[in-house]
Order: sequence, then C-alpha cells, then structure tokens
Amino acid sequence: MTSFSTSVRTETCTEHGPFQCTVIRRGDREQATMCPVCDERARRAADRERWAAVRERDERARCDRLFGNSGVPFRFRAKGFEGFDAKTFAQEKTLRYAKEFAEAIIANAHCGISAIFTGNVGTGKTHLACAIVRELCANGVPARFETVLSAMRSIKDTYRRDSEVTETEAIEALTSTSLLVLDEVGVQLDSEHERTLFFELLNMRYQECRSTLLLSNLTLAELGAYLGDRVIDRFRENGKVLAFGWESQRGKAR
Repeated sequence: MTSFSTSVRTETCTEHGPFQCTVIRRGDREQATMCPVCDERARRAADRERWAAVRERDERARCDRLFGNSGVPFRFRAKGFEGFDAKTFAQEKTLRYAKEFAEAIIANAHCGISAIFTGNVGTGKTHLACAIVRELCANGVPARFETVLSAMRSIKDTYRRDSEVTETEAIEALTSTSLLVLDEVGVQLDSEHERTLFFELLNMRYQECRSTLLLSNLTLAELGAYLGDRVIDRFRENGKVLAFGWESQRGKAR
C-alpha cells in the first residue's frame, strides 16, 4: 500500500517572499503547494481566459445567426470581397468603395451612408452587396437582404387576419437593421399602395440615418425616372450612385 503524509515547510517566492507551503507525499512522489499570491493570480488568469473563450464562442455564434437570418440567397452565401474578380480600374474602384462602405457602417451603425449599384445583369452587383452583408454580420452588425417585392410582401402579409405581426412591426424590422439591401429596384410594384410603402421605407431609413443599398438593372436615366430626383439626391448626399458599366462576367466565369 502506498504511504501518504503531509507536512508544512517554509518556501520563498522570488516575487512575494516567504510563504508556508503544504507538502503532500505519496510514496516516493512529492507535491508542494505554490505561493498563494501566485496561485490566486494564476486562477484568475485561467478564469479570464476561460470567460474570454466563452464570449468569443458566443459572439461567433451570434454573428453566424445574424448572417443566417440576413436573407442572403444561398447562391451568394459564400461570396466575399476576395471572390470579386476586379480586372479593370473601374472594377477595382468599385470593390474598394464596397469595402469602405462596409467599414463605415461597422464603425458607426448610424452613419447613414447609402448607395445605389446599377448596371446590367451579371456585373457583380449582388455579389458585392452580399459580400458587404457578410462583412457586417461577421463583425456583429445586423444587415438584411431583400428584393423590393419580398420586402413589400412582408408588410402586406400582416394584413391577413391570422397574422401575428402588425404592419408597424414589419416596417420596424425593415427600418431598424443597420443595413438594408433592396434588390430588383425598378420591378413593377403591384399597386400604388406598395409604391407608397416602398418610398416611405426609404424615407424612414433616411430619417433614422440607417444605411440602404439599392440594386437595379435600370440605367441611371431610368432609375432617376423611377425613384425621382429627391431620392437620387439623398443617395448622392450620403454615398454614391455606382454604375457597373462593364459586360456580364457570368459566361466568363464558367
């Protein structure tokens, strides 16, 4: 049977001086307690490290939930800035602006910066918009991607008798997020009421200094006629209207 005994002796910590040390002997093995001050400091450091790991895990999970609930289409979920093939000066300039756009919102969720991406299909508008949403969510900033029609539908769905969400709550969900991306701007809305709701939403986000990014296949002239000079001026006041003037990259990518 292994022998067991304890004793007390005086040891000296190089930092805190003499202290009473408890020595535990099991057979020919000996284990001594460390300086109580150093021991307490080590425990506190371990606790801080453990809680930091828990906070990091929780924050990572929160960011994943933000992106999971962002509405970014599955096809574009893996799209990031690094995947945007910027070969021309105009494409490089657009990519740089998209990164700066995201950085501005991350730094200040009420910066109010907004933009319009307009151009032909396949030029990367949705890619960059989803990359911006992805960057924001990765930094804990709520962002949402909707088509204009789906946004209007989320409001109109509250008119059903069995709806558990009010119109005010649906509009608040679209207004409160730090960035709202609205795709397919220019698609014909079903009614004048939907058109009124759309412009009311843009105005509310403008008043609250919330960032909005519009995506459209219309030309600048067509977009100006659709949105009106006042809306265009507001987006120019707080950001940029960017024309993706190059040809479609879809066939080239294949």
